[in-house]
Amino acid sequence: MNPVRFLITSAALCLIALPALPARSETLSVRPSVEVSERYDSNVLNAPHGSEISDAVTRATPKLTATLSMFSTKVSLAGGFDAEYFARHNELDRFNMTSHFDLSPEQPLRITPQFSLLPAARYVESRDAVRRNQLSQTAVPGLAPTETQVTERTGTREYSGSLNGTYRVSPNIDFGLGGGAGRKSFFNASPALVGSDHYSANASAEYKMTVNIASGVYGTANYDRFDNKNDVRNFTAGLTGKYVFSPFSLLDARGGATWIRDDMGLRMIRPSGSLKYARKSRDFTAALSASVDYAAGSFGTETRREDVSLRFSDRFSTDWSWETSGVWQTNRSLTAPFNEDLMSIQCSAGVHYRVTEYARLKLTGEYFRQWNRGGLGDDFYRESALVGFDVGSNFPIF
Repeated sequence: MNPVRFLITSAALCLIALPALPARSETLSVRPSVEVSERYDSNVLNAPHGSEISDAVTRATPKLTATLSMFSTKVSLAGGFDAEYFARHNELDRFNMTSHFDLSPEQPLRITPQFSLLPAARYVESRDAVRRNQLSQTAVPGLAPTETQVTERTGTREYSGSLNGTYRVSPNIDFGLGGGAGRKSFFNASPALVGSDHYSANASAEYKMTVNIASGVYGTANYDRFDNKNDVRNFTAGLTGKYVFSPFSLLDARGGATWIRDDMGLRMIRPSGSLKYARKSRDFTAALSASVDYAAGSFGTETRREDVSLRFSDRFSTDWSWETSGVWQTNRSLTAPFNEDLMSIQCSAGVHYRVTEYARLKLTGEYFRQWNRGGLGDDFYRESALVGFDVGSNFPIF
């Protein structure tokens, strides 16, 4: 996708939506920005472990973010692209190495006192799987974590969206209904990599037993359609539990069983579930999550996906802040031979300094490691250190 057209389209969608917004909308602001960074990269070719080639990379990232305050929350629509230039490997230079787009609200949109909606969307197109992981693993409410596997420099395109609604039947009972869809595809890639479409629907009911405790039931239906003509369907049912420690801290748990079947004769029942903890105050944010799920892998089969992630950020003075994150994930084919059996860990940590109201300096270190325990994929190692400078400003529209 052309990056200029991508940014213009993102802005146009915001403007087109303005006439349809209700009078209760509060503010709309737009923030154009540009980040320029220099990084050392230990494996610019995404070569298997032992064959790494390092280089220095200059990246420029123009970005446009529109933030709309409505229905007691803020909704952000952001789009941008990466232009990358290599010191020694000029054949990798590309004006549009990665394009990305996100639609994410801070909280569900409260349409009425009883009814709320949570929309979410993400689009990532990249020729670098590690950069794709950095963008697709960013927490967006309503979207599940994506696969973190890394291959040689291959073009990938992923987009997904969801819409979930919650209706308060009574002061103690909430009913939820939602669905989503997505597509993952590869270009200039190995024939072993197989694209897929994903469709899902979900329903839940929750009973609030006390001010702090709630429990309920949930059900999901998922359909994965692979480009190699193998279709997989799975259905999950289970129980939910929620505990509110304080207005700033929440624990959410789910557990159940998943029925899996595909066109190749696979039939099985497996456990699944998730555990999430979130804490947010004025300056400090913490999010921890763990999940066991079943999703489409990149090699044409359904996989068991185990995912653990953590994110922390804090502003410890007027101008200084830090953030750190980590993701551990495994993806394993459900039946022998285990063509896909990959484990990966991805970590990053950074310090930010606000130079002026419009400019920010950051120093970031990143680490990625992948272990191949099956027939497809490679052992992979990559680390980088980055110094970047971000310039941007908010412009209020109304």
